[in-house]
Parts: sequence; structure tokens; C-alpha cells
Amino acid sequence: MEPKVYHGKNIDEAVKLACQDLNVAREKLHVEVIDLGKRGFFGIGRKPATVEVTFLKDVIANLDISENNDSNSTPTPSVAKVPVSKEATKVNALSPKDQAAALKIQKMLEELFSQSKIVAQVSYQVKDDQIIFTIDSAEYKGLIIGKKGKTINSLQAIAQNVFSHKAENRYYIILDIDNYRELRSQQIQEWLNQAVTVVRSNGRSYRFSPMIAVERKTMINQISQFKDIAFRIRGKYPRKYVEIYQKLA
Repeated sequence: MEPKVYHGKNIDEAVKLACQDLNVAREKLHVEVIDLGKRGFFGIGRKPATVEVTFLKDVIANLDISENNDSNSTPTPSVAKVPVSKEATKVNALSPKDQAAALKIQKMLEELFSQSKIVAQVSYQVKDDQIIFTIDSAEYKGLIIGKKGKTINSLQAIAQNVFSHKAENRYYIILDIDNYRELRSQQIQEWLNQAVTVVRSNGRSYRFSPMIAVERKTMINQISQFKDIAFRIRGKYPRKYVEIYQKLA
């Protein structure tokens, strides 16, 4: 299915129209918000909310999960199936509805890897406002991460979409494999250190490349260590980015 655009008075109405038109349940769609819309004043200046929807199965099928980012050759996929999902790490902090949503994501990921003939196991744990899904697959680490993290970030965005619809509380969904997120955090810290040096030397603001939400959050937390540096979020989804600048003395 090619992506289709729908409009409504608000995002919920636009998504509802999409579900009715496509005759599918909300959880089977991947929804990307194009425009939040405007209510206007007595109807003047009103602008409809706009979303672009795709079948979730098509988004998953189109993921570039065959590209090896860590070596020069792509390993031959194993024909072995993923072992049957084991009970997830017991988490008392999650409500029953949130835990059901987390288990749904775990099953979704394991089924995807199984269909792709990739041997991997998935477990999860809760840390503060994050639910971290750890993927155990040393042989296929490069395939799952993808070029510049494209595959794992795409899977993470889909998982966040599913969780936000099914759960009752807000959590950041994190997909990790072989400590990739920690290494990525260290890389972000290095970029930030270099950018702060530039800002301090020329007094101008510095714009970073667009990042996914969880990485923007990581950078914002790291910015707090610099007392003379402030930040603002620029751009529109999905190309939001962080801009830093020096505070006035």
C-alpha cells in the first residue's frame, strides 16, 4: 500500500477516517502526523489536521533489514526460527494495560525477526520513563542496527507508535542491541562538546542534524552540564533538531 493522506478537524478524527476508509483497526496502521491543523477564530483561518497512514505490515516489510552496517559482507541468514517468546522481565511499575502493550511490542519484534530468518531474542525492562527492549543477536547486530542506525530507529518509531495507542501512560520506547544506545549517547556527547567549543569561540548558534525524539532528549540532558549554554528545538516532525547558543552574561 502506498501512503495515503487523510484530513480531519483534529488528529483523532483524521485517523478515524483512515480506519473507516481502509476498514482496519487503528493498531494495524502506522500514522505520521503531517499537520496538527488550526482551530481558527469563528471558522476564519481554520486548517484541517493532516496525517499520512501506511499499513504497519508494509512499513515493517520495507525496512532495510538486509543491510550489514558493521562488516563488508552480509552474513547468510540462518533458517532457524526465533525461539518461542519467553516471559518478559517482571516489571511491577507497569499497569496491566501498559504491560500488555509492552508484551505486544515484544511479540511483534520477535515475529518480524522470525519472518526475516534472523535469530534474535527480545526482553524488556522499565527504567524511569523508558521501556527498554533489549535485542540479543550478536550474529545479526549489524543487520538490525542498519546503516547509521536507520533500521533500529525505524523499528523503535513503529514500536513507540504501537505503544502510544495501546497503553494508558506515556513511556519512551527504546530498542537496544549490544549497548548501541550507550555508545550512541557517548557519540552525541562528543558532538556536543565540539559544538559548544565552536559556539563559545564565535558567539553564534549551532544547529545539529535532525534527531529522533529519544536522542534529542539525550542531548538536552547533556546540555545541562554547560551553565553558559542554552538550547531550543527547531523544525517540524520528523526533522526536528536541536540548536544551541550561548547565554547572555
